Amino acid sequence: MNPVKVTKGDKVTLRYQLREDGAAKDITGMSFKLAVKGKLSDSGHKISPVDGTIDDAAAGNFSFVLTSTETDQAPFRGLMEMAMYDGSGDRTTITPVGGLEFRLVEDIIDE
Repeated sequence: MNPVKVTKGDKVTLRYQLREDGAAKDITGMSFKLAVKGKLSDSGHKISPVDGTIDDAAAGNFSFVLTSTETDQAPFRGLMEMAMYDGSGDRTTITPVGGLEFRLVEDIIDE
């Protein structure tokens, strides 16, 4: 997974595909969440948990929409985590251990 960079105030859709042993993983019945913290040790979130959308369950495609509600804040560098939950609520973290780099960068046009 590559680091995520988002411009302050933008609405963005982050799209992903879950694969297992080189093939698309069927994610029927699963749910997804994404959250961002400044540091792992922070007690609060920079971006509170956002629910994901399953776009094509058989192909393992899901996405997250970050609206200006989440992105209209002071620029920061932090760590993003995504998790998948089965019907029983059991969690599987799908980002690297310790999170994935996330950067909210300054808006150049409307500065």
